[in-house]
Amino acid sequence: MRTDAEEQVGAAAGGGARIADRILNISRHLAPVDEVFSFYLQSGSAPAAIGAASVIGPTCQRTGWYAREFYKSDPVIQNSDSRGRGAIIQSVINSREIERPDYREICFDRPRLRQKISFASMYADGRVLCNFYLRNPIGSDLIAALESLAAVALPSLWRHADKSRQSAASIVDRIEARLAASYPDLTLRERQVCARTIAGWTAEAAALDLGIGAGTALTYRRRAYSRYDYSSAGQFLERILD
Repeated sequence: MRTDAEEQVGAAAGGGARIADRILNISRHLAPVDEVFSFYLQSGSAPAAIGAASVIGPTCQRTGWYAREFYKSDPVIQNSDSRGRGAIIQSVINSREIERPDYREICFDRPRLRQKISFASMYADGRVLCNFYLRNPIGSDLIAALESLAAVALPSLWRHADKSRQSAASIVDRIEARLAASYPDLTLRERQVCARTIAGWTAEAAALDLGIGAGTALTYRRRAYSRYDYSSAGQFLERILD
């Protein structure tokens, strides 16, 4: 029989943001959680965001900086555990343990977050991590309650991440191949950014996927447009749909 948490998390499986909202809502019945951020991490790659939700304001800047740069200085990532698939790995980090000043300033000090509780599990060729951020640190009893929630949330997060990864890769790969054939003057990066734009990705999402800054992604996009005197990505469609 499924638990209430399983039913609630499963019901939100239509999108990463919806899952994050549901996990945050449930977690706040267990502990004073202020923010949730989950992502998928493959060895040697930047994190791929699954979803984020917060009661203290927008998360885009913090999650964007983290996925592009700060994950490299995250003790949770640095002290990775090699336990096998299915095991839940718990890490508790207090803000004062973050050694990199700009990481601590942007992701902890400004939003006044003092504790990060991370739960991770191995899936396929990488890890899914579900992170809970709190302004008011908690002890072992409430952390154990969050671990019970993570045991339910992590498989749902993985299913969403895997489905999104396969679907997005398939669509983007096809668009990139058609751009390469129809627009040979585009550089690799210009083609990659334009393919993601045509697929409906924001500049921020494309940047995260490619491991570059959002401003850099916009620069590549503008250069691609200027090569063909275009003003939007939609103008590439005429040739690639022939």
